[in-house]
Amino acid sequence: MSVAFINLVFINSLFQGVIETDHRQLISTTTGNIMLSPREEGALFGGVEDAVAKISRVEGITGVSDQIVLPAVIEREESRKNIEVWAVNPSREKRVTVIHEKVISGYYFRRDNEPGILIGKRIAYDEKPGGRSLIVKESKSVALQIAGESIELPVLGVFETLSDYADSRAYLPRSVIEDMFPEYRDKATRIIIKAAKRGGEEELVKKLKNTGLPGKFVTWQEASERSESLTESFVTINALLTSVGFMIAAVTIFIIMYVDITHKRLEIGILRALGIKSHIIATTFVLQTIVYSLFGVMVGAGLFFGIIMPYFRWKPFIIPIGDVKLAVVPADFISRAVAVVLVAIASGLIPAIISLRKRILDEILGR
Repeated sequence: MSVAFINLVFINSLFQGVIETDHRQLISTTTGNIMLSPREEGALFGGVEDAVAKISRVEGITGVSDQIVLPAVIEREESRKNIEVWAVNPSREKRVTVIHEKVISGYYFRRDNEPGILIGKRIAYDEKPGGRSLIVKESKSVALQIAGESIELPVLGVFETLSDYADSRAYLPRSVIEDMFPEYRDKATRIIIKAAKRGGEEELVKKLKNTGLPGKFVTWQEASERSESLTESFVTINALLTSVGFMIAAVTIFIIMYVDITHKRLEIGILRALGIKSHIIATTFVLQTIVYSLFGVMVGAGLFFGIIMPYFRWKPFIIPIGDVKLAVVPADFISRAVAVVLVAIASGLIPAIISLRKRILDEILGR
């Protein structure tokens, strides 16, 4: 019974962990908690410095980063790739995203106007049959073509977030783009905002709108079409596996109670012959089932929180979207524990009813 309960909780916690990791990656690498974009597609913000100052003064905001996102082509020797370049203020970007923490080779920008490029691992490595070959690494220079203009930049470092989208982009200081294209000074294609805590973004949006800033405020939930698709897929899979888990729990308790009742047929027959009502005998078996199921749930919960959860915190699952740890939603955990007990009661009651419908003499004689 404990194993069946652990199986139910583990599956749900694993899927919750995958969804949580996907959400965390989106917020910490791409959108922040809230993203401010121009109302018109492809337009630019003006007065970025003033906008950043206004947003920073709103209570509950811990970081603001203005970004210029541009398509580009990166070249080195015979290698050529189409990428996205994100021009940022490095010190502001550090307060909103985790890119600076994910550098696996080289280093993050040491000053806001340091000329150089920081590239994602999917750019640095070229996928080829039989393995990967490094085409770009720190201290080497690459040619970057943006809007018909070319520039040679040293590669300061390579980062890896385990998010395919994030690892397929490159970062530049805003100063590089502003020197190449003066029309981008004090402008941005988007501003991402980090909140002190996740949740309550709608209230923050209301406060931000009161500042009078133009543009469209989008929360990370609204920006995440991919996460919604992922969530829907996992909800379906989780429901199917949960159904199987409940069936296993039901069959387990049914077998236990059936074997127990079979061995007590003589006692049941004698009790019925003495005038004990069938519903009273059935109630005793139901109480026995409740004890079995509660004990199984408690032992399972103890093993799950005492051994399994700590183990996967220490050694998380490594999948393409990030490191996944088990995540428990208290309401789901309690509902599953209650459901296991109810399923066990129903499963234990069935063999009891079947046995009590037999004739007393057949029970005593074991026929």
